[in-house]
Amino acid sequence: MSPDAALRPALDFRLLGVTDRAQVREGGLDDRLAVLCWHGLRGIQLREKDLGEDALYELAMLCRPIFNRHHLQWFVNGSVAVAKRAESTGVHLPEAADAA
Repeated sequence: MSPDAALRPALDFRLLGVTDRAQVREGGLDDRLAVLCWHGLRGIQLREKDLGEDALYELAMLCRPIFNRHHLQWFVNGSVAVAKRAESTGVHLPEAADAA
């Protein structure tokens, strides 16, 4: 096992939901996520590429109570700063991104 592997949390889900606010026709994204979690979804990636860091953080904070209530592992797409600030499980970075 690499030294970095010891720092990563074990993933505890078989299906990862990936968000796209444009696909939510009724209600808000947080409402849709709550329903999915109630039905057993345990992993979410906030992947809203059109949002800047402040808006992505606001979305994360809107959804975080749902994630916490359902014991989800959740990841922020593209921003280490937002992932840290929102206290997500982790971050998903593009291949060329700097993880610092």
